[in-house]
Amino acid sequence: MAWDVDGDGILEIVVVESKQQHGARLTTWSTRRKPDGQHIIELRAASDFIGTRFRWLALAGVADFTGDGLPEIA
Repeated sequence: MAWDVDGDGILEIVVVESKQQHGARLTTWSTRRKPDGQHIIELRAASDFIGTRFRWLALAGVADFTGDGLPEIA
């Protein structure tokens, strides 16, 4: 899923990662231009792994679910 996580007008990538021994977690990735002009992809944020093997997280959407003016990932 692509979403402007930090409100800067540039989309970040929200991904569900899975590891056999640790379960799944949500991560957010962004692109950045280096001084030499090359673009790199870097990890911006990550939740903890859920700690249960062979389990999955189902990312449903991003919105202000709590009414506080800030978006949450559900």
